[in-house]
Amino acid sequence: VFATARMIALMEASAAKVLIPLLEEGQLSVGVEVNVKHLAPTLNNDIVKSTATFEGMEGKLYKFSIEVEDSGGKVGIGTHTRAIVTESRLMDGAKKRVEKQLAIQNSSIIFVTSST
Repeated sequence: VFATARMIALMEASAAKVLIPLLEEGQLSVGVEVNVKHLAPTLNNDIVKSTATFEGMEGKLYKFSIEVEDSGGKVGIGTHTRAIVTESRLMDGAKKRVEKQLAIQNSSIIFVTSST
């Protein structure tokens, strides 16, 4: 079975591939939004192809329309939005988010009661 999650991963990968020529040293593209419809099942061992079409910019965001096909025709459609970011900024933001959550957890008081 060609799961919807795998179809979305393929769609994201096809859009990311379009942006590779725009990336500078230390940059990568990240997905920020996905809106898809999984239209039909795919036979086991069938070949599936995803085609991403650049539709334009919205601020700093890259907008794509994407179609997924197998030997029987269209199996998925959708839109996808990506951003180009520096890897260090992305990791710094993730680290800060985790540190904030850990600080909140460490400052919480947990009460455990027994009903016996």
